[in-house]
Amino acid sequence: MSLSRSLRDRSLAGDEGLSLLEVVVAVALVTIVMTASASLCLTGIATAAAQERRQVAVTVASGMMESIGAQSVATNPATGVSGLYTGRTSTAISTAWAANASTVGIAQTYAASDPTATIASVPVIPITSTTTQAGTTFTIQTLVGPCYEPKAGGDCALVTGATGSVTPSGYTPLIRVVIVVSWTAGNSCAASGCTYTASSLVDPNSDLGWLTSV
Repeated sequence: MSLSRSLRDRSLAGDEGLSLLEVVVAVALVTIVMTASASLCLTGIATAAAQERRQVAVTVASGMMESIGAQSVATNPATGVSGLYTGRTSTAISTAWAANASTVGIAQTYAASDPTATIASVPVIPITSTTTQAGTTFTIQTLVGPCYEPKAGGDCALVTGATGSVTPSGYTPLIRVVIVVSWTAGNSCAASGCTYTASSLVDPNSDLGWLTSV
């Protein structure tokens, strides 16, 4: 009888189970792991969303650049400036230049406008426009102006004493196009928002014609 009771007591001693402290520790560990996993998942989702918005911004900028490429850069005989500036008032251009003063290329580009444009004029190339893609609103600012490239080689920039309307000797006139796409959606953007900038140089010079004898 005593042997049977002894065996039963040993069996019960091995089946005591987890203590309250062990349960609390286990719950705490599971909570920590789940919190870390959730945080990692949310970070991944936010990163993917930010990358998607930036890719949309790249597409928007490329589309605007293509639309500009379809416009005539020839000088408008009525205004004496390139057709790319048609409808752009000096006031609107000054405002756009000031707002993007820190953008790469702006400090090396003349702020060109259409001298005949009025407040009612509609620019051939919008100075500021917006588009909504995938639930995010993107603002597009398109800055277009001349710069001068040294014929001996170098960057297209401003030239001391030049106004942007008369080409100085030893330089080739080009037109710089700067497109700034901005948006504010997403936690990855700073308080001022996210931006993507694209730029290109356009040659407004006419191709040389072939001389033929008759």
